[in-house]
Amino acid sequence: MQSNDKGLKNVNATITLTDPKGSVVLVSNGVTDEFGYFTVKEKIHWSWIPGKYKAEMIAGDEKSYDYQWHFVHIENPILESREPEP
Repeated sequence: MQSNDKGLKNVNATITLTDPKGSVVLVSNGVTDEFGYFTVKEKIHWSWIPGKYKAEMIAGDEKSYDYQWHFVHIENPILESREPEP
């Protein structure tokens, strides 16, 4: 999953996915890149069920702050992992 946070570059960010019952299924913390994008690297836990989820993102620093949310429908999340190439 990747999100663009209105161009807030190199700031702390948190994305939270919540299922329809209100349970948090993923929290990812990190820093936006030089273009304002944030990529979730964490894996979703084993009880992931395809459907509608609420995605919330908070990003900012002492100068700027942004909060966004929207509903996403995810059918087939990729749950496999690959070993890093040597």
